[in-house]
Amino acid sequence: MSTSGEAIVLAGEKASGRFVGALEAHLESGRPDVGCYIGLVGLSGVALVSDGSVWHLVAAFLIPALLSTSAYYAGAYFDRDADAAAKPGRPVPSARMSARSALIAMVACAVMGLALAEIHSPPALVLAAVGVLTGALYLLFRGARRSIRVFTRGIATLATFGAAVVLTNGSPLWDLALAGLIFWQQDSMLHQVLAVADTEVDRRAGVRTLPSRYGHRAAVVLLVVTFVFWFGSAAFQPASVRSRPFDTTTYLPFVAVGTVLAIAALVVLFRTPRPIPGRPVARAYGLLALARPCVAAGFVAAAGDLVLGAVLLVVTWAVTVTAIPPLPAAAAGQGATTDHRDRQHR
Repeated sequence: MSTSGEAIVLAGEKASGRFVGALEAHLESGRPDVGCYIGLVGLSGVALVSDGSVWHLVAAFLIPALLSTSAYYAGAYFDRDADAAAKPGRPVPSARMSARSALIAMVACAVMGLALAEIHSPPALVLAAVGVLTGALYLLFRGARRSIRVFTRGIATLATFGAAVVLTNGSPLWDLALAGLIFWQQDSMLHQVLAVADTEVDRRAGVRTLPSRYGHRAAVVLLVVTFVFWFGSAAFQPASVRSRPFDTTTYLPFVAVGTVLAIAALVVLFRTPRPIPGRPVARAYGLLALARPCVAAGFVAAAGDLVLGAVLLVVTWAVTVTAIPPLPAAAAGQGATTDHRDRQHR
């Protein structure tokens, strides 16, 4: 009896371990933290231009969120050979997830997103198409063009916000379109930090990123410049919104929180010796990931629902903390290697 009981316990532990491992692999591949953020951006665009129903807001959130998740699964599937060489710890190359599982998840999320767009309203398919096209645009900037690639990721977020505004309003609102540039700038900051994390991997692969070509000092300078533009846009651009009611008094506290988090990330990178090792890069990335949804939640609050904006921000933070993946394994060892370009600048 005792032997049988122990066997049952061991089998249960193994099943539990497999489930947890599979869940971690899907969180790392599907990036629900990014999906939640992209969904919040779409919802904020609709909230600013419409007093739509709850169903309208839910659809505005789920359509881009599902398509974003599908795009990340697509990356896990189609980049599996490149990841096996450069990032063997990724879920598919490390066999923590099968390529077939990534393909099924990609198709399932895409079908659900497109079906929801069709059910909600045929024009919402345009919002779906925007997500697909901007994702394809990003995939064009591979390899040697990675220096530009860090700025193309935010185009998808900007396009999601713009499409949500146009589809809801029926025509472009250029003052809100300019406010949408905030999303492009903050996404660019996050991916500049990812480029720092991938410095050694990119050098070995011959990928010409700013950190791999000119060192971490230049990368941090560019990050600061991007932050200055982001702060200027986030703090002052909404004041020019005239086409729709925009309550800046409820919006600015969200910007203040995002600014504090972003500055904390910059301080972490500034206080670290060059080359920047993996742990400070991971801290800076985590802080910027938490700063990222603040503006979108602030837009919801500025549209007249402060409580909803605060709740959405807290929920997005919770998903981010739970689902944010580890940085590439190579980043953890960067500090042990010598960055000759940074050494030349000391």
